[in-house]
Amino acid sequence: DTAPIRSPVETPGFCIPVTPKKIGSIRVLSKETTDREPSQAEADEYAEWLGLDKETEQHLWWIARTGLKSPLPKPWQACEAANGDIFYFNSINGNSVWG
Repeated sequence: DTAPIRSPVETPGFCIPVTPKKIGSIRVLSKETTDREPSQAEADEYAEWLGLDKETEQHLWWIARTGLKSPLPKPWQACEAANGDIFYFNSINGNSVWG
């Protein structure tokens, strides 16, 4: 049983996570993909997004790393658009959040 799949071009911000993990130009990121260790650049970017100051709050960078490695709450899933942008999709209500 699979739900109808809509392209994010047809319905902005909409992704239905079904098997297989690649849906047209949308790829649902698996747990194995999201369990990897974030790069320093990713941690830096997320820490800055959180509002941490690189000069005075470097000791708080662990918060960014932990946040990047934490699992998403159900029913949210990480998806990757064809252009490489990562967004988050809620399979219950159809909402998505783009960075």
